Amino acid sequence: MAKHRCLAKVVYEAPGAGDGEGDMYQTTIRCNGRLFNINMATTFIHDSPAILARLQRFLLTQGEFVYGEEPATEDGPSAEEERNAFHQWLITTFRPVFRAYAPDVLPSFDPDAIRSGTARPVLTEYMFPQVFECRLEAQRGKARPRCIGKQADWIPSVNRIPADLLADLDRLRVPRYAPSEIAVAFENPDDAMREMPNRVLVDLNHSGHPDTACHLKLFLGGCEGELVAEVRSHVRVLEAQLGAHVRVIRLVGIVWLDEYADAADFDKDGNAVPYPECLLGPVGGLLLTYVSDGWEGLLTSRVWSGTPAMRRQWADQVRETVTSLHKAGVVWGDAKPDNVMVDGSDNAWLIDLGGGFTEGWVDKEKAGTKEGDLQGVAKIEEYLMDDARFEMSSEDEQEDEHEGKREESEDEGESG
Repeated sequence: MAKHRCLAKVVYEAPGAGDGEGDMYQTTIRCNGRLFNINMATTFIHDSPAILARLQRFLLTQGEFVYGEEPATEDGPSAEEERNAFHQWLITTFRPVFRAYAPDVLPSFDPDAIRSGTARPVLTEYMFPQVFECRLEAQRGKARPRCIGKQADWIPSVNRIPADLLADLDRLRVPRYAPSEIAVAFENPDDAMREMPNRVLVDLNHSGHPDTACHLKLFLGGCEGELVAEVRSHVRVLEAQLGAHVRVIRLVGIVWLDEYADAADFDKDGNAVPYPECLLGPVGGLLLTYVSDGWEGLLTSRVWSGTPAMRRQWADQVRETVTSLHKAGVVWGDAKPDNVMVDGSDNAWLIDLGGGFTEGWVDKEKAGTKEGDLQGVAKIEEYLMDDARFEMSSEDEQEDEHEGKREESEDEGESG
């Protein structure tokens, strides 16, 4: 029998998911392009103290992780190490299930096929995957991975926008793209296993081939308010016809789920409720100016390697861009370093026009106002120009490097 190729990775976790009570937890693993929702609870474990203890340790560390606190450990593995070890054990335990329901690697999720160009994944495969519901059970000391069954054809929770806003988008010639028209583009093909790509390609220039890189921003169902607020801000930016020197991401397209145009919403009892006629859609997400991929391009990441002159430049660019937005009648909203991205030419871009505020950067009563933006900009500038903060970090890194070299030298001396 041929060896089963298993490309598996944890892509999502959520407490309280599934049918159980109390300590119920769900871990979603993508294996060979399919999703497996693995529901876990101590009530599923019987006469298996070692497995029960393993699960309880994981639930404890994951609970701390969810609420943003790393549990202190004097001895033994850290919480992150405990999580990683449990994930690996879970993947190994469910290999029989993966072998049965994901016997081969779908080409669009195969890093080798993507790297060679034989596979060209599109967004459809990520938005509408095959999903299997599973449970981790145990009896008499033996783990029993169980597949309950395949989910029925999944209908996404769609978001709709007001008719007047859709008319504005049409007037501004913002194109709509079906997921099948959006190519998924990985700078590193090994990232094909992750939950959802954020870099995609579309045929913006009508060349017949998707060749324009965009940032993909998806919205969960029920997020009409956030979606509408962000789209209205982008409409104002486009109407202002700001020059290329104003570094704020632009809306370049809409992810349009036309096949779900007639889908209904649901009330708390699960009954279908038609959408109001004033709302049109459905919108799956936004296609935005591509600046940089992932957290590594965020200002909060780049700042640690930036020189004082570079940090000064970023502070000036943020202030200049916010000034241009205000002249156009647009409020940035959630002004903070996490909403600034640095491109490959070391220029700072504003991202996220969805509004809101973050405590510590903008006062709640100033959220969504120009005054709030200016408050956030001043704090960003203060953050960037705190030379002592970054010099201290540089000194710590040098000490760590010297300590590592000293230990390496001692090891070589002992072996000699």
